Amino acid sequence: PGSTLVNDLDLTVTAPDGSTTYRGNVFSNGWSAVGGSVDHVNNVESVYINAPTVGTWTVRVNGYNVPQGVSGKQGYALVVDMPDNVCDPDFTLGVTPTSLDICQGATATYNVALGSIAHFNSPVNLSASGNPGSVNFSPNPATPPDNGSTNSTLSLTGAAAGAYAFDVIGTSGALTHQQTVNLNVQTGAPGIASLIAPANGSINVPRAVTFSWTATAGASTYTLQIATSPDFVQNLQEITGLTATSYDTTLVADTVYYWRVRAVNPCGPGAYATSAAFRTEAITCPLYGPGATGAIPDSRTTSFNLSVPDAGAITDLDVVSLAGTHTYVGDLSFVLASPASTQVTLIPRMCTSADNFNKTLDDEAAGALACPLSDGATQRPSQALSAFDGQSRNGTWVLRITDSAAVDTGTLTGWYLRICAGAATNAVCGNLPGSYGMACHRALTGSTLQLGNAWGNQDGIVFDRFVEGRTNPITVNVQGAPANSRYLRVWFDWDNNGVFDDTELVHQGAAVDDDNAVAISVPADLAEAVAYRVRLYDGQPVTLATQDNRSYGYSDGGDIADGTSPTPVPTAILLTSFTALAEGENIRVVWETAAELQNLGFNLYRGESAAGPWTQLNAELIPAQNPGAVFGASYEWLDTGVTLDTTYFYRLEDVDVNSASTFHGPVSATAAGVTSVVVTGFGANPMAPAALLLTLATAAALAGQ
Repeated sequence: PGSTLVNDLDLTVTAPDGSTTYRGNVFSNGWSAVGGSVDHVNNVESVYINAPTVGTWTVRVNGYNVPQGVSGKQGYALVVDMPDNVCDPDFTLGVTPTSLDICQGATATYNVALGSIAHFNSPVNLSASGNPGSVNFSPNPATPPDNGSTNSTLSLTGAAAGAYAFDVIGTSGALTHQQTVNLNVQTGAPGIASLIAPANGSINVPRAVTFSWTATAGASTYTLQIATSPDFVQNLQEITGLTATSYDTTLVADTVYYWRVRAVNPCGPGAYATSAAFRTEAITCPLYGPGATGAIPDSRTTSFNLSVPDAGAITDLDVVSLAGTHTYVGDLSFVLASPASTQVTLIPRMCTSADNFNKTLDDEAAGALACPLSDGATQRPSQALSAFDGQSRNGTWVLRITDSAAVDTGTLTGWYLRICAGAATNAVCGNLPGSYGMACHRALTGSTLQLGNAWGNQDGIVFDRFVEGRTNPITVNVQGAPANSRYLRVWFDWDNNGVFDDTELVHQGAAVDDDNAVAISVPADLAEAVAYRVRLYDGQPVTLATQDNRSYGYSDGGDIADGTSPTPVPTAILLTSFTALAEGENIRVVWETAAELQNLGFNLYRGESAAGPWTQLNAELIPAQNPGAVFGASYEWLDTGVTLDTTYFYRLEDVDVNSASTFHGPVSATAAGVTSVVVTGFGANPMAPAALLLTLATAAALAGQ
């Protein structure tokens, strides 16, 4: 090499796939290798391809530098050398798809493409080896036309469930070509994937999101759904045909998203995974500055600093009101450097002898940078400010102004940076599955409200008992001082359908500091634990109509506790009947149970109206006959302290081993006169015959005639 200019031609060879490229004189073990650098030294360049694939290869000769050519052109010689038999007649064989999934019992279908080389036009016999079922080729044999191609359809049936690799073979005389293909035979729809990220309940998730989930046995592809409502109706995005277990996208800032995935194969789609919810980070765009200002001396570069105290990855940056005085502004160029030392030219030398500058520079501006520089316009900078995207905005930013000529000077009078970046939200959120909706409470200035021991700890809820068919107390512990007031809402998913329905709001009202007793009426037929949500608000929400005040959404101040109830305990008794019968001057009260689990006994009350007041008739608890049994008993009580022609009402209280009670009734009867049957006292008979009750009722009826 020397100072004399030498003509430089460069050789590149591209494979039939259009993307694999070999450069001249780039070798590995004697054969050309992909990559490397262009040879600008040697005037002979070579490409050696080991086992070239069939197809059309592209050879290019590029004139990189031709200073001494005739009329700017350089002659060259191109030599192509091939093995002796490369132009012998032959055929090519290609099978698509190379991998196929089917449901058991279906037919697997492949296309076999046969191509002609050097005028080959003989029949090709097709067969398969290692195939898991019966195969048929149509047509077979198949004959490619002279220097053309033809297709045959391979149909495979009867394959058992499993994963297979087998060979498709083409034979014509002494010529044989084959290709290995794969077949996956599924027996049913795939299982359920598990969601990995973003995790359920995540907040401050960057807008550029990577969704990921576990691989599912039997999956051919995956379907991903993303929406802004837990029912996957609002703003639904559905991405189908995914073969990887991840997906990248960019979402809207400061928005709650719900997502779920299901696996799909030829037998059908699997069930969706339990949905998850997350909230993207908020984006704030503060205006920082003014930066340092001062004199712009000539014939040098002067730096001016601006300090940004906030963290956060940059999503957008504008230079605002970059202004100053300077004669012959064309002397100046402006460069902005980030704390990470990335440099962007804002304004190059331009506008020659004009004076002064005042511009706002924004990548999204409608117009490109133009003269005059002093017009105060918002325009696109010389280089894109997006070069700073993704960097932290925190640190010292440097504006470098270079004055490249003598005589003229000036002053930088002002400049600002508007930097948009993710801003973390200080909030706590529930942890129930996404179908319940994402419920979060943001920190509120002046409020220290929390449930239980710590804000966001999902605690503070104590179940005293949880018995079917009973009103059960739970204790909600409220701590801290509100900025406004304390207010509670409680939901239970009684039907266990993954949603808090309108009827499942079981309590709402003002709360007090410390323990709050909340009565929960548990359905009689509840047989399993259910999800619950307790939200403590700082101030009473105005209405349930807005999302922030429903079981999900954001609220300022307060706390949340999500959880699962205890498994419900069966009710202490199963009462099958409770009646009151007149017996002349007395009234007999009769009741019967079918089970007495956890039952201690009964109290009987009388009143002269259905609303009370009530007087307890028994001095001591009427004991259960079969406590803890899954079978019941019959009970009766003769009330002798009644007045004729007066209607009396009766309530029955059953008491369990935890001292919890449930009331039944009221029932009523009217004492009407003397009866032929007199019974005194109280007796309990587990086998009380129905005939006796019928006799008493009949006698009472006769006495009233």
